[in-house]
Formats: sequence, structure tokens, C-alpha cells
Amino acid sequence: MDFFRSRNFFSSVFALVVCLIGAAAFATYKQNEFKEAGNLLDHTHTAIFEVQDISSQILSLIALQRGYLLTQNEIFNQQYIGKQAEISQAFEQLIAKEENNAVNVSKIIELQSYYINLVEVLDSRIADPDVDLTNTESIETLKDQIRTVRNKFLDEKYAELNEKLISLGSLQKRLIAELLFFIFITGLIFIVLNYFLYRLRRQNRLIGKDLYNSEERLQYAMLAAGEGVFDWDIKTNYIYCSQYLVEMLGYNYAEFSPSRSALQGMLHPDDKDKVRNHTAKYINDELPEYSIEFRMRHSSGHYMWINARAFAIRDENAQAVRIIGTYRDITDHKKLEQNLEQDAIRAEQDSAAKSDFLAHMSHEIRTPLTAISGISEILQKKADSFDERQKELINTLTTSTKALKGLVNDILDFSKIEKGEVELENKPFLLGNLISEIISIMSVPANEKGLNFKIIYDDVKYFEYLGDENRIKQILINLIGNAIKFTDEGMITVMVSLDMIKKEKYLSFSVQDTGIGIENNMLDFVFKEFKQGDSSVSRKYGGTGLGLPISKKLAELMDGDLQVVSRKGLGSTFTLYLPVEERLMQLIDQDDLQIASTLNDKLSSVIQAQQCALIVEDYEGNIVILSYMMEEIGLQYDVARTGIEALELWKRKRYDIVLMDVQMPEMDGLTATSEIRAMEKENNFEDTPIIGMTAHALVEDKNKCIESGMTDYISKPIHTDILKEKIFKYIHTDQKQSK
Repeated sequence: MDFFRSRNFFSSVFALVVCLIGAAAFATYKQNEFKEAGNLLDHTHTAIFEVQDISSQILSLIALQRGYLLTQNEIFNQQYIGKQAEISQAFEQLIAKEENNAVNVSKIIELQSYYINLVEVLDSRIADPDVDLTNTESIETLKDQIRTVRNKFLDEKYAELNEKLISLGSLQKRLIAELLFFIFITGLIFIVLNYFLYRLRRQNRLIGKDLYNSEERLQYAMLAAGEGVFDWDIKTNYIYCSQYLVEMLGYNYAEFSPSRSALQGMLHPDDKDKVRNHTAKYINDELPEYSIEFRMRHSSGHYMWINARAFAIRDENAQAVRIIGTYRDITDHKKLEQNLEQDAIRAEQDSAAKSDFLAHMSHEIRTPLTAISGISEILQKKADSFDERQKELINTLTTSTKALKGLVNDILDFSKIEKGEVELENKPFLLGNLISEIISIMSVPANEKGLNFKIIYDDVKYFEYLGDENRIKQILINLIGNAIKFTDEGMITVMVSLDMIKKEKYLSFSVQDTGIGIENNMLDFVFKEFKQGDSSVSRKYGGTGLGLPISKKLAELMDGDLQVVSRKGLGSTFTLYLPVEERLMQLIDQDDLQIASTLNDKLSSVIQAQQCALIVEDYEGNIVILSYMMEEIGLQYDVARTGIEALELWKRKRYDIVLMDVQMPEMDGLTATSEIRAMEKENNFEDTPIIGMTAHALVEDKNKCIESGMTDYISKPIHTDILKEKIFKYIHTDQKQSK
């Protein structure tokens, strides 16, 4: 009792009070410091998850745009527009939250600028009716840029988060050491020590509550982002999984005991090695980031697609000690991708089926068309011996044959363009020669209709151009032919010139007529397949509506363009623009120009040589036509109707040239050609020129001919001049007459 009344008691009480006041002040200060650290930690987590959510929404935006392009379903477009608004709002909110951090704001703005560029590309692809769905280079480039900026932001934030976690741990350790040191210095009695420890325990409970609240806020943030968190301690192999992650897999959090083996057992068998190898490479610092998609088994038994992203905490030796990351359910996104892929596969299958049909149709039409076309040519040459009625019938036959040939050629050209099988030549040619040929071809139908036909090309007459002469000729003949067809009186004017458009040099071909013109509301349809101005135009003038679409696509394949200006009742002007750049080679000196001799003059030596050809054809109509052509050329000939018969004739007599039909009974032309080549090699003979004759006109058919050993090929129906060119190319006067 004396002690309680002594000065030592009051001194002890005073010392106790002082210590309590100091301890209370110290604890309050540290509590505020912990709260500040917790707030910074929470803010960092929020920034990380919002950036990840924006990245995920950008991927969804790309998927919605591709879905709309593939299906033209307006629902996709509406969702695409709505997603843009969501992403823009998310950027604004994130910038507002980070307004006190200039560095973070600049990175977010950089990420936003790439997103704006991506939206511009996506919108332009939607607006482009002729967009190439396979060409996603610009989109992938912007995705990579967005990914790079995002990853850099996340890496810095994750590093910042790690530093805060380490700092928080250090702060706690320092607090305990300072409190113990404070108690040791004061020399307080046992009761003071106990009381101070009590205060310390209370303070720790307060800190724990703050940390719990921070974790709770983090869980809510992850829940809003649709992601679950995992934390893997590599040394102890302990794995922490957030409640949302466990529930996402369909399990009860209270009963779920996560382990590495259990989680690996939930992986799809086909994904186990992929996940294992990806994780090992990241731990060994062989990958810049951890990001992978895989399938995990739900508690109900089905598999769901998961996207996992994580970062590693490494020690001073750069060894990974912890992996912290997120899981995200992307099953719906994967289903959308699979549906889009299936739609694309079905579209490719439909396109292949259409191409096969066109190839079959080509063969079925071209084979009899060869005979019809040949008979028409023969009758035209003998027209002087017929009366007027017969001449009229012959002219009708010729016109109808040409129309049918044009129809088949248009359909095949369209098929080739759709399949990407158009092979453009890149050879120099004289523009003047091209124009002269077009004049000789198109002046006849123009004169027949009583139209004035004029071509102005003096400025480019002696220029040499590097490009595909035949395709340019095809476009111009189509444009001039349309101008003649739709013009009843007046004139057709063609102007060829060099023009500067936006500081770029172009070679322009303008075809102007005084015809019926086109309604303004129909101009958008002139380059659409199987479209004409209206039904009355189609009935009156005929046509498939493929000529202009084919010309448009060919112009684009040559890096050019085809445009139209028209007024109803006043006429139309179609202009073909081709880039010049280095394609316009040079101005040719007129003195260096040589006039080529005619084809018949070239063949005169062949006629004198009395050389012999072998015709291999099973269709009697074509045999008649080819025989007539051989007689006209001056070549002797033998006929074989099967591949087997052709081999027997070839064994008895060597021929200067073989005209080989590809499709025949008993033995086709490809097999017969291979047999001939084998016998030539066995007997050490020179290769006989073998020209394949095929009703198919697609790229793969040409390749089959060449692969079988054929020297060249020609498409049916066969034109006399084309056949002459082939014969002159491969038969030479220095060949021996007897072999």
C-alpha cells in the first residue's frame, strides 16, 4: 500500500501516462500511414483492372466488326457502335481517376490514340463494300501497338504494386521494431509493457481490418471486371484463388482446396502441354509476358475457355518466386469466333462448289461451241457463194456465237477474279499499237450503227508502257462495246492521255458516248454483278451485267480504278485510270519502230515445208473444224480419236506438232502426253510440241497440262488466228522433214 502512495508510484504513473500518450500518438501516426498505403494499393489495383477491361472490350469490338462484315447482321453493327461508346466512356473515366499522375495519363492517352486509329480502320472496312476480309494487316498492327502500350502500362503498375506490397511489409516490420525499441528505452514496468502490447494488438487488428477492407474492394473490382485472381507461391507451391475464380469454375469456395495438381487436372487434355510449356518458359524468363488461352473443366463436366494473364515477382537473382495474375471466362467470345470461322468455311465451300460448277459448265459449253464457232468462221469465208437470206442466217449465227463466247468468257473471268486466280502480265508494249488494234476491232461495229468513232491518243502514241496489254485491251473493248451498244446516234470518243491526280501520274483512258445515259440513282449499281440500269434496258440491249464489274475488278488488280460520270439522255463517260510511276518506260523513237509481218506471211514457210500434225480429238464437230484449219494453214494431218489411238500413230510416225484434247475416252490427253514423253526419253528423241486443247479455262487446268508434259495449251472454242500463232511459235522451218 505504501508503494501506491509513494513518489515512485506517481512517477511510474506519470511515466506510464507519458508512454501511453507517446504510444497513442505513434500508433495514430502509423495508422494513417497504413491507411495511405492501403489507398495507394487500392488505386493501383483499380487502374490495372480497368486497363485490362478496356483491352478486353477492344478485342470484343474487333470481333463484332468482323461478325458484321461476315454476316451483314445489323445486330452485330448495333453492338459494335454500343461497344465504341462503352470504351470511350471507360477511357474518360480512367483519365479522370489518374489526373494527378501525369505519367499514367500520358500512357492512357497514347493507348486511347491507338484505339481511335483502330476504330477509324474498322469503320473504313465497314464502309468499304469491296473490303478484303483476309487482309487484316492494319488491324493486327494496331492491335500489336495497343498491346505493347497496355503491357508497358500494366508492367509498370504491377511493379508499382509489388513495391507497395513490399513497402507495406517493411512498414509493419519497422513498426514492431520501433515499438519494442520504445518500450526498451523507457524501462517501463511489466504492466506498462503488457498495456503497450495490448495497444499494439489493438492497432494490428485495426490494420488487419483496413487490409481486409482493401481486399474486399479488390474482390468487388475483380467481380465487376469479370475476372478471378490467383497467387502462386512457387517455393511453397501454395496457390491462392479468389472466391470469384472458384465460383466461375462451379465450385463452393468453402470446400474448394486449390493446388497445382488439382488445377492441372481440370485442364483439357489437349491444353495441358501448352499451359505447362508456356508457364515454364515464363518462369525461366523466356517470354516477355504471361498471356494464354486454354480450356478448364467446369464442375458440371463441360469445358470453358479461360484467358489467363499474370506477372512474376522475382528475387535479386531474377528467379521467379511468385506468380500473380487473373483468370477470365472467354467462352462466349470463343463461341463467337468459332461461329465466324464456321461461316467463313461454309462461304469458302460454297465458293469452291460454284467454281467447280463453272468449270464443268465451261467444258460442257465450250466443246460444242468450238464446232459452232468453227462452222461460223468457215461459212463467213464462203459467204459470197450464198444468197442474201443465207447470208443473213450466217450473220445471225456468227453474232449469236460471239455473244455466247462472250458470256462464257465473262462468267469464267468473274470466277477467276473471285478465286484470286487472275495472273497479270507485266510486259512492255507500245501504246500506239494497242490503240491501233482497238480501232481496227471497234470501228466496224461503230460504222455498222452509223456512229462516228474517234480516238485521240497522239500524246501517248509512241510511249512504251509496262503492264498487262491483254487485260487493258479487254477493259477498253468492253467500255467501247458498251458505248456502241447504248448509243443509237452521235459519236463515240476515246481520249488517252497522261494526267496528274493528287501529285501522282496516271495513264487515263476516257470513253465518252452520246447514248441513253444512266439515272443518278442507278450509278451505284453499274459495277455490281448481274446489274443493269433497269429491266427494260436488260430486255432491249441484253447482256449479263458482268462486263463492267469485271473491268472494275481488273482495274483495281492493276492498282488503278474505273469511274463513271453520266446524265440520263445525254450520255456517259467511263474513265480507266492506271498508275504510271515507273511503268511508263520511255518514249520510243519512230525510226526504231518495226512493222511486223502478217501471220499468214509468217506461216508461209510452214506451208512450204509440208510438215505434218496429229489431231487427237473425240468430238466429231471439232475434228471437222480442226481439219479445215489445217488445210487452210497448209499442214498435212492425221486424226486420232482416243489417247490409245494417238500413241499407236505416234509410234509409226513422228509428227511436227500434236494437237491433244485433254478429256477423251479410254485414255485422256494428259496420260497420252505422259506416255509420249516417256517414249521420247527412252529413245533419246527431241520433244515433240504438244498443244493441249481444253474446254476448261481455269488456272489449275493450265497447270495440269504443263505438269503432264504438254508444251502449251489452248482454250476451247478455238479461234483460227490463235491456233496459227501457236503453230508458228512451235513449228520451225529448220526441222527435218523425215524423222
